[in-house]
Amino acid sequence: MKYSIKVKMTWLVAIIIVALIGALLTATLFLAEPFMIHRQKTAIQNLYQSLETMYSDDAEELSRLTAAYEEEKSVQVEIFKEDGTLLYTSGRKMAEGFDGFQGNFQPGRPDGEMMRHEGDYSDDPQVERLGRNEEELLTIRGILHTDAGVRYVSIESPVAAISATVSVLQQLILIIAAIVAMAGCVAAYLYAARFSKPIIAVSNTAKQVAALDFAHCGEEDSSTAEIADLAVSINTMSVQLKSFIDELMAKNRQLAEDNERLAKEEEMRRSFVANVSHDLKSPLAVLGGYAEMLKEHTEGIDPETCYDVIIEETAVMSEMIRSMLDVSALENGIKELKKERFSLSEWLKELMDRERPLLEKKGFTVDTVVAPGLMVDADPEYLERAVLNILQNADNHTVPKGRIAVMLARGEDGLFLSVYNDGVPIPEEKIHKIWDSFYKADEARTRNEQNNVGLGLYIVKTIVTAHGGSCGALNEQSGVRFWLRLPKVCEE
Repeated sequence: MKYSIKVKMTWLVAIIIVALIGALLTATLFLAEPFMIHRQKTAIQNLYQSLETMYSDDAEELSRLTAAYEEEKSVQVEIFKEDGTLLYTSGRKMAEGFDGFQGNFQPGRPDGEMMRHEGDYSDDPQVERLGRNEEELLTIRGILHTDAGVRYVSIESPVAAISATVSVLQQLILIIAAIVAMAGCVAAYLYAARFSKPIIAVSNTAKQVAALDFAHCGEEDSSTAEIADLAVSINTMSVQLKSFIDELMAKNRQLAEDNERLAKEEEMRRSFVANVSHDLKSPLAVLGGYAEMLKEHTEGIDPETCYDVIIEETAVMSEMIRSMLDVSALENGIKELKKERFSLSEWLKELMDRERPLLEKKGFTVDTVVAPGLMVDADPEYLERAVLNILQNADNHTVPKGRIAVMLARGEDGLFLSVYNDGVPIPEEKIHKIWDSFYKADEARTRNEQNNVGLGLYIVKTIVTAHGGSCGALNEQSGVRFWLRLPKVCEE
């Protein structure tokens, strides 16, 4: 099972704290008393050596030598003469009088019992641990050879006092250890939480980067230099990875668009070849048939009629080839537009003045609404061809005695020229196909009186697109409206 770094750090610090407290308690329980007894023995030994070196029967001097040990180390000092007379005990002077050990003693009174057993004293004494009357004592008993005579020195310290001190110390340490353990664990948890917070943040950022989510960044202001460096590295990696993925996705989109365009172009190429083959097949068959009849001098055939048909079919093929060459030149940039700035309003009025009589002669009603003062940057020759193709389309599809309406207006994003004609609406599923090359509403592609080859609207789209505009068609209640959008003129 895997644990978080916060849990691991908490446990690690808690274990260290418990181990240190355990070591301290072990030392206190098992080593404190022997250590303090050893120190007490050393203090008693040092006091004896001081008395041995600087001994004097002067009570003041003896009190000066022993006072600090008596107060700080809880020792009791007794000094006797050779005859058992008590000279000094626990800092009290003989001249002041005191109650001695085992009854009232007068200053200078000899008492052999005070020495407690002369045989216990030694010239080279050592501190010993003895029991007396159910009480343990640390004691040293030595014989000092002074100028004033032999002196017997007894220094004692109760072990019970040391044990009581150690017991109080152990209880205090237990309480402190418990407090330190609890506070240490809480502090360890809080520190681990604070320490692991930036690591968790960096980990979450890494997971988000792995999931290709680059919206979040790691915290770079961590107090730990290594974690801050790690956050900076992950953020840098995230930015670079996002850049690479965006670039890859853009290239993939471009590749998909290119593949789609190539597939569409391939489909158009095949359709183009099939349509050209079909549209050339008919006039070529007519040319071949009439040429064969002329060659064989077929009876009942007027040569002039044959010549007229051959000339007409040749004109149809010439117009088709010329249109295809013009479209190809525009699409491939072989032929450039010769743009110039002129009044589109006046230009369209002149064009309609020329075309209106021809349309009205066929029984159509022609309406023209032109907004004044509209300027355009365009190639007049190609633009005229585009407008005439739309007018020709309207001529071909307007119902008898129907209405054709030409309108020019300014829009928010360009100049709009539209041509409406009364007629049968275009099916919505086919309205986007009418701008394709060689498209005919009659999918059987039968020839009509106008000898249309299906390039008219495709040429319109090519010309308008080359001008930076767009085109489209809308079905209305009684007919269809074709529109062209041309860019506005940039004011200087």
